[in-house]
Amino acid sequence: MGKIMITSVKAATLVETIVALVIILVLFGIATTVIIQTTEKGSSVKILKAKAILDDYVSVTHNQDELFDQEVPLDDFFLKRQVSDYKENIRLKRICYYIYDSNKKLIETRNEIFLFE
Repeated sequence: MGKIMITSVKAATLVETIVALVIILVLFGIATTVIIQTTEKGSSVKILKAKAILDDYVSVTHNQDELFDQEVPLDDFFLKRQVSDYKENIRLKRICYYIYDSNKKLIETRNEIFLFE
C-alpha cells in the first residue's frame, strides 16, 4: 500500500507579519499624500480660473454706462454683482462681486467703489 507523507507547513512568524503590516501602512500613507496633493492642485486650478473670469467681468463692468444688480452663469461658475450707493452719495457706487462654483460654494468676493461722472 501507499505511504502517508507528513509534511510540515511553514508559517510566518509574528515579526514577519508586523514588518509586512508596517510596509503596507507606509505605502498607504504615501498613496494618501499623493491623492490629497492631486486633488488640491485640481481645486487651485479651478480657483485661478474663477479669478480670471471675475477679472474679465470686472473690466467689462468698468466700461458700462449703467450699473445694476446682475446674476450671470459663466462656464462652470455663477457670478453675482450687487450695486448700491456708497455712503448715500449718488455718484459713488459700491459694487460687490461674488463668484460661486457649480455647487453654489463661494470662491471669491471683490468689492469696489466706482465713481460715475
